[in-house]
Amino acid sequence: MPPVLPAGVLALLLALLPAAAGCTSDLMDDDPDGTARGAAASPAASGRHSGLPEPCGAVEEDRLRELLPEAGPEELTGEPALTFDTGRQAACSWRSPGESGTRELSVEFVRVVSYDPEISDDDQAALDFARSAAERDIPPLAGQDTAGQEEDGDGDTPGSADGTDDTAGSADSSDPSDPDNAADAGGTDSTDGTGESADPGSGDGTGGPAGWSGPAAGTSAPTSPVGELAPRSLEGIGHAAFIDDQLTPTNSGSRRDIVLTFHNANVIVTISYRETTGEDDGEPDSAVLQERVRKLAGQLAGLLDE
Repeated sequence: MPPVLPAGVLALLLALLPAAAGCTSDLMDDDPDGTARGAAASPAASGRHSGLPEPCGAVEEDRLRELLPEAGPEELTGEPALTFDTGRQAACSWRSPGESGTRELSVEFVRVVSYDPEISDDDQAALDFARSAAERDIPPLAGQDTAGQEEDGDGDTPGSADGTDDTAGSADSSDPSDPDNAADAGGTDSTDGTGESADPGSGDGTGGPAGWSGPAAGTSAPTSPVGELAPRSLEGIGHAAFIDDQLTPTNSGSRRDIVLTFHNANVIVTISYRETTGEDDGEPDSAVLQERVRKLAGQLAGLLDE
């Protein structure tokens, strides 16, 4: 005959059974995959870069003297742009008038942070970069991932919060409600901020930073070179890069704007270089200006690799 439990012990066991069942059910969620509650998918990895170089000091003196050959010591110092958070966005500009023309340079760094747990910072930067290239009609290299250039039914790129325009280009990767990212909420150029990481200063419609003048009234629209110097994707600079080149007639001569954008992991870098010449000086040489900008891009890409 099986042992008989005392009535008090039996009542205690019966009282404890519902509590034990509740503990067990709390451990498991009702998700179809049966995963335990709290065992949510791990967030995407943080970006490689947690800060940005100081832009005015990032450009080596040899590069500056090549880009601004008639600049004096004060002009070579550069003027930093005001941003809300220099750890997220930092820029510097130089201007050098001279007998052979006026030259202007801008360098902008944008550190991309993804607020989508399924998209890493590095992947968001790649999406932002690809969108910037697509907006400029830059053809990708053969075999290059163009996912960031494909739009969904709403016209937004993957990872984009609002599908708005970007500066050094891109999908909106910042949280506009975060005060630290206020510089990234508007999204057009390096001086007023861009959460879209970096479309090279689209403030004037020619690719230069905000504050650079657009085409003069009554002049022809900008034109780009063809052949080997045409706007294109580049190899060997960062993880991906492109260069844009536009020549604009002015009332007294001509102006050439070179914009080179590249990304290294979760940082997007935009270099904007402009040379304006008078009527008697001829057009600024596309090959010469592009080569100067490519050298600077290579130097900055190496800095981010350190």
